[in-house]
Amino acid sequence: VSTSSCWTAVSNVGAILKCEAIVLIPDGGGRLAISGAFPPQDELGVREYSAALWAWEKGESAGWTSATLPSSKWLFLPLKTAQGIHGVIGVTFGDDKGLPPADRRILDALTDQVAIAVERTQLVSDLQDSRVLSETERLRSALLSSVSHDLRTPLVSIIGAATSLLEADDALGAGGRRQLAETIREEGDRLNRYVQNLLDMTRLGYGALKLNRQPSDVRELVGAAVHQLGPVLRSHRLILHVGGELPTIDADPILIQQVLTNVLDNAAKYAPQGSVITVNGTAGKGEVKIVVDDEGPGIPRED
Repeated sequence: VSTSSCWTAVSNVGAILKCEAIVLIPDGGGRLAISGAFPPQDELGVREYSAALWAWEKGESAGWTSATLPSSKWLFLPLKTAQGIHGVIGVTFGDDKGLPPADRRILDALTDQVAIAVERTQLVSDLQDSRVLSETERLRSALLSSVSHDLRTPLVSIIGAATSLLEADDALGAGGRRQLAETIREEGDRLNRYVQNLLDMTRLGYGALKLNRQPSDVRELVGAAVHQLGPVLRSHRLILHVGGELPTIDADPILIQQVLTNVLDNAAKYAPQGSVITVNGTAGKGEVKIVVDDEGPGIPRED
């Protein structure tokens, strides 16, 4: 439950009853914690917290003027609705006088209203969490499907080429064997790139991917990516506009080359055979921009 909503609730209680008020809600670990207070405070004494804990666990009032832990200067009431107990609200008037019946009725009514407000906020939060979880699962399924397809494609080629080498070696001749061996190597490199991407995604998720920045030549990075994808780009017409006027950049050369390789690989994958793939490099104020253009369908605007 947001701290701002709890602060609004307790400030209203404090203003109406002219008292200090506090709301405690279970935190992520299930421990009762202060969620809002008027005036602001961030801790309770041991006696007061014990009374709050009793009210929460037993669903009964505890503390000042009650039958349980009456030595506490705070009176705690459970925030109960039909769905259960959502926390407790506490009030203190700063004196030892009893609570007049009229004020107690007002306090009970306000407690019911706060309980409903807290429950409503929690329901909204639970709904949002449910939506996030559903979207996360949908994205996870889409990612697994995509990864499975990308890994299976080179594996099928490798297995097919290796099987042909084993079963038809005599009929292939030197040229055929070399072609199949090149297929295995190319698809193996492709598979290695996918696995490296997956490993880097995992390292990114755990914050373990560290940058090794150093002065890097843009032309060399583009050239290395193009060389790595030589067989993949073979069926396209590649145009490079990456001139010597581009300045040296401060970057991790291995990761930047990996980025360029992934983008070029994606362009070759979705652009028609024989189409043009263009790489443009331009220098601006404090930056170098590298743009890869292809003649594929592109990403739908709604996505």
